[in-house]
Amino acid sequence: MNFGRHRTSRLTAADRHRWSVVPRTRLYRRGIAGAAAAMLVSVALLAQTSVTSEATWNDAEWVNGSTIGSVSCEDPEGAFATRGEGRALSGSLLGIDLDNVASVHGVEATNNGESSHADFGRKLDDPAFPDSYADPLDVEAIQALDVPLTSVLQLGLDTSTGAANQFGQAQNSGEAAGASGYVTNNGGINLDGSSGGYPELGTVSLSNLLSVGGEDLQAIVGDVADVDLTVGAVAGRASFDACEAAWNADPTSQTETMHTRAAASDIIQGLDREYLASSLTTTIRSDLLGDLLAGTGSAVGNIETTVNGLSSNQGVLNGVLSGVTSLLNGLISNPILSLGNVSVALNASVNTQAIRSLITQPFHDEDRLLTVDPTAGTITFDTAAVLASAFPGEYGEGLNSLPPNTDLLGNQVVVDALTDALGDALDAWTTRVTGALAETINAVTVSATVTIALKVEVCTLGCIKLDIGTITAKVGDSLGALLSGGSVATVTTDLNLGVLGVLLRPVVQALVNTLVGGLVSGLGKIVGDAVEGVLGPLRSLPSTVTSLIADVLSVGSAVYNRLFLSGLVSLTVNAQNRPVSGGEPPPDWQELDEGRYDVAALRIELLGAAGKDSVRLYLGRASVGRGCSIIGFASGECAGYGG
Repeated sequence: MNFGRHRTSRLTAADRHRWSVVPRTRLYRRGIAGAAAAMLVSVALLAQTSVTSEATWNDAEWVNGSTIGSVSCEDPEGAFATRGEGRALSGSLLGIDLDNVASVHGVEATNNGESSHADFGRKLDDPAFPDSYADPLDVEAIQALDVPLTSVLQLGLDTSTGAANQFGQAQNSGEAAGASGYVTNNGGINLDGSSGGYPELGTVSLSNLLSVGGEDLQAIVGDVADVDLTVGAVAGRASFDACEAAWNADPTSQTETMHTRAAASDIIQGLDREYLASSLTTTIRSDLLGDLLAGTGSAVGNIETTVNGLSSNQGVLNGVLSGVTSLLNGLISNPILSLGNVSVALNASVNTQAIRSLITQPFHDEDRLLTVDPTAGTITFDTAAVLASAFPGEYGEGLNSLPPNTDLLGNQVVVDALTDALGDALDAWTTRVTGALAETINAVTVSATVTIALKVEVCTLGCIKLDIGTITAKVGDSLGALLSGGSVATVTTDLNLGVLGVLLRPVVQALVNTLVGGLVSGLGKIVGDAVEGVLGPLRSLPSTVTSLIADVLSVGSAVYNRLFLSGLVSLTVNAQNRPVSGGEPPPDWQELDEGRYDVAALRIELLGAAGKDSVRLYLGRASVGRGCSIIGFASGECAGYGG
């Protein structure tokens, strides 16, 4: 964006969804040609060789010009003292005004009507941006500060990215501008992130912030190690045209002379305040998620242990033995044939790699409002997405294009949307994990070998039972296939029927064939049922895990209820003093000088609702004004403007 005098570059429609513009109707007074130029009204500024008093600046001089010296807004150079400032980081911490800490300096440009000046910043060598200064925030200097700021705010960025740039411009024509954050050296909001993604400015640790205020996060919320606010690219930009503001002001509506400022309700004629907030994520860190992961992992480990012990699990072996015996005895139709010793050998294995991978992976709700990372122990909320879900008609453009002083999270509807999203995510995760448990158990491979000894009763002079050999049946398949009854066993016989008489052999052979057929089709289901009796209860998550899921669900609600909804921590986007619309301005900005106009992309306040000395951080702040005519400057207004 161009902060040059002519301001020919304006927002495109594509730009507007990424940064907010205070709604206004501007009457452009610069560069008006032809008949319109002839209608410019001259403004009296100087009284020959002496300073004109405020009393001499009357309506007639304002409307009709003055014979003692005048200037129009078409060519006002040398007629105004101005100020423009950009501060990427501002606020108050432990009673320390960060604006007074040298290492956290912004770029404040002033002009006394003759020349511009800035204590910090490099003056731009560009005629298109006169009286302009730029200087990025010095992250290394901030990290060396002997104040708890660095424990509260981890900037973690290279100033070369421009994510914390600062700009100030002050011209004696009445035009001034300030900008900070993700802005160019020329003070324009940088929109490069629209395609490649915006950089992150830094992360605010609420546990450390609360500690600075004498509070304990865990005592307030419980089961929460920390809450981090990760701030994406932010930018604040303000521009002010003191001449245009004075030209359009209604003299009858003002309590001060109209050459010092215009009324707040009318100042929009000469004032732009804009901001960019690319993203804001809230990350809750809780040991409960580690417990959830460990509990689920323990459930998986229990499956492994149980499967590995199946070969010696007497209950399973007895189940197979009992099933086989019942099956075969039901098939023997002639008491001549009977079962001898029945032995069972069983082996099983399981592969849990897929489910172990699943339970460590991040998961989210259907609308992707939040992401839960069990391995990292975090729940991360996309603040803009949660707000859009709670208020679909208001947050269609994310965190941008919002009214001044919008409270982001202090609303029960937001808490409800958040709780619903977390509940949906946990429900979906529970369903997936339970399904994976079932799939893992169904995929358990089982092999069983059953050996059955056969006896034949022969009666001549007396009755005796003869061993005629054995039947061996083998089956191997997944547990799921075994349970379905579709697995086919392989059966072999090792018989000696020669001891039987000619008449008995056909009868016994027919009985044996019946037993073989029964084993071929029925052994798999018998083995599957016996194994399922042990593994079946492991298909569901244990109660220790389901109770943890309920605890995790309560964490998100507790954080927002006890921190944000209570007002203990507040987040405000598009913070402005003297707004023409929107919410109430920040209380600490109420006392800013008359004629000064500030904007900050994001304001974070702690303990304001608790009645304590609050901690405040402003990110992406810009300020313009007070703008004075040189008459007012000579009278002591705009004092301190150097040059």
